[in-house]
Amino acid sequence: TEEQERRALERAQAASAPATVPAASKPGLNNTERNEMKRLEKDIAQLESRKRDILERFNAPDLAADEAGKLSVELGQIQENVEIKEMRWLELAEQG
Repeated sequence: TEEQERRALERAQAASAPATVPAASKPGLNNTERNEMKRLEKDIAQLESRKRDILERFNAPDLAADEAGKLSVELGQIQENVEIKEMRWLELAEQG
């Protein structure tokens, strides 16, 4: 789980980097694309927050095996969603 935590931290840092570039400042994007970038930034932040919550829960001494299994599946889904959203954000950023 240390490897998972390290990867989660790296992804959290990567996810916070796109948020530092204001989506509205991209002159090459239309309004729909700028709105999509804003929504992606918000979605990524929410997913990263949930991921941190799950990783904290993994460290709890009272974590049951079945709960750990469910959290592990959810964490995998979150990581996939973050990657997809980050890729789309990067596509939009390159267009701008």
